[in-house]
Amino acid sequence: MKIGFIPRHGDTYLAKLIHNFKNDYPLIDLFITEDSIENLYDSLEILSLDIVFSIDFDLNKYQNLKCKFLKTHPLYAILYKNHPLANKDTISRTALKDEKFIFINNSEAPCGIDKIIKNCTDSGFFPSIAYKAHSIEAVLLMVEAEMGITILPKYPNYENNNLIYIKLNGANEILKSVVAWNTLFNNPALSIFLEYIDNNEIIR
Repeated sequence: MKIGFIPRHGDTYLAKLIHNFKNDYPLIDLFITEDSIENLYDSLEILSLDIVFSIDFDLNKYQNLKCKFLKTHPLYAILYKNHPLANKDTISRTALKDEKFIFINNSEAPCGIDKIIKNCTDSGFFPSIAYKAHSIEAVLLMVEAEMGITILPKYPNYENNNLIYIKLNGANEILKSVVAWNTLFNNPALSIFLEYIDNNEIIR
């Protein structure tokens, strides 16, 4: 079975889930690949992947893909320590309208960045994008260097004591993790894996 995931999912529950699945189903071979959201969904569409762990953005444009919700990830404004807003406990997106933003390059995560930009325009402003980087590590380094701010989930492996993480206010200030698959794919291992996900407490 071929499994795809977007960057950072391997840092959370996915590694434990796959480890447990391999222990319980040792005869099912697993092949794992990491890629951008758009490339993963395109691979599902042409049946070159069985299943993908990703976020729910833009899935409706793929006719044969179905998804199952897994969990939500709150979004944070990530600021450098000397930022004037760094002492706030929570913050609204509109309070960031005059900021310079640093985002992941569109070629690395086009759908995820589009979702964050859409949330800004829904709040009444288009973000001023000062820089784009090829990785989360680079984005956070640039924020630490006071080159701008960013908006991301709070990934445990990327917490930095030199940065300030302020939770965004609002019911829509989340990313939703999903597992997606192509309904045309008839791989028996896929059905077993989906049922395993439903019954696994790691996802909760």
